[in-house]
Amino acid sequence: MSEFRISATLHRLLEADGAPFSELVVIAGLEPAVDFRHSDLSGVDFAGSDLNDFDFSAADLSGASFVGARINGTRFRGAKIAGVAWPEGYAPNEQELGTATMALSPIQMEIVDRLTRNLHLADPGRALAMLPNGLGQTAILAAVLGNLRETSDLRSALILTETIAEREQVADRLRHAGFQVRTGERGFDKGASSRGGGLRIETFDRLHRHLRDLDERSAPRALDLGFSHVVLTSLPQRRRSDIAALAYQDEAPSILAFTKPFHDNVDAEGLLIGEKMRDIFPTPAVACSLEDAMRDGVLQPTKITTKRGFLDDVAAPQGGGVDNSMSAMNEVAYDFVKELNNLPFSVPGLIIIPAIEAVDRFVNILDETLHFVGSGERRRTPIPISSRHKRGPQDLRHGVGGAVFVMTPQMLDGFDVGEAGLVGVMGKLPLRHIAKLAFTPAARPMRTIIDYTGDNLPDAVASLSQLDLRSP
Repeated sequence: MSEFRISATLHRLLEADGAPFSELVVIAGLEPAVDFRHSDLSGVDFAGSDLNDFDFSAADLSGASFVGARINGTRFRGAKIAGVAWPEGYAPNEQELGTATMALSPIQMEIVDRLTRNLHLADPGRALAMLPNGLGQTAILAAVLGNLRETSDLRSALILTETIAEREQVADRLRHAGFQVRTGERGFDKGASSRGGGLRIETFDRLHRHLRDLDERSAPRALDLGFSHVVLTSLPQRRRSDIAALAYQDEAPSILAFTKPFHDNVDAEGLLIGEKMRDIFPTPAVACSLEDAMRDGVLQPTKITTKRGFLDDVAAPQGGGVDNSMSAMNEVAYDFVKELNNLPFSVPGLIIIPAIEAVDRFVNILDETLHFVGSGERRRTPIPISSRHKRGPQDLRHGVGGAVFVMTPQMLDGFDVGEAGLVGVMGKLPLRHIAKLAFTPAARPMRTIIDYTGDNLPDAVASLSQLDLRSP
């Protein structure tokens, strides 16, 4: 590390006095998955830290406190834990500590109890959840499945996601929670389901192709897949007929479905609008407001910086959206690269630009800016993601730390933004996308959103806590 970088790091550490442990780790440029094995962290207070990817294997944690910290997926194998204060809901294995189980907050536990109860109200059971982004949908799902497994109700489950990236992310987290998970298999014929509480996770597209093949073979469309439970991580409009086919199998499974806040049409009673969906899910959705989640301490909004003058003086194109002029794009690209270079760590960046035709143009401008300004010791590569670039990645987890993704808002649906360290917004966004960017837990604790529209995005985020999640 250069002398300048060391000086800058020390300055940031002094400024961050009193910040959570995980933020200090980011400032110092340490690697959570490597640098704390065999370390002495006795007596450390980890309150307020996001430790999901930390590895404390063989570390001395005597007298440390993890109360108020997130430890979903944290590794403690072989660690010294005498006198450790754990979060409520986490019980360490006395024989050999492995990966931490998912500790739930009081509001999450209440949601788990209500969803489990709804699944037991009828046979087959049906439960609907309407939860804000970042509340821990997968942790809640794992707890519900765990409850069903304990009561021997869960023989096997099929979980459907919108994207392959989401499928793999859910699979990783459920494996950490102790479930046997299979993904990416071809057959959907009866007998292909997992047994003994096992889970199979696939995409809606794979199920759709199976149904289409049945039609082409003139086979009966009625399904009989053999799963006792089906979990829908979302309710995509274009897959509603496939969802109905799942619900009306000869041996109908119990179904748990998660809706998208500010997107799916739900009436004042919490019921899905539409006769077909209402027939499948006759029980009102289990809901949680952003305000309640923030009060419970589960959600905290991302830091947002508003920068005026970049797009203010240029007319927007028809239909609203980002200005396509070269000068405005050049200014945004230069500023974003400068801010990205100032970060004390290397993480992917993300630019949201509403106009599809502007994606490639902005990528070229970014490429030129990176060549002109430079990126210090880090190599940065702009990557376009839009409906014209369907082969692009669907999350940031496998992108190199210096990648800068340029995408349209539509591509945010089903896209994992957790790894983004810096996000630039160049146009107005619908509520569901604002909520996703602002409240999705960050893999790096110090993620920042830069609002280049001057449209007061911080006020929009603040107002979300007062809105009903059913608002379109």
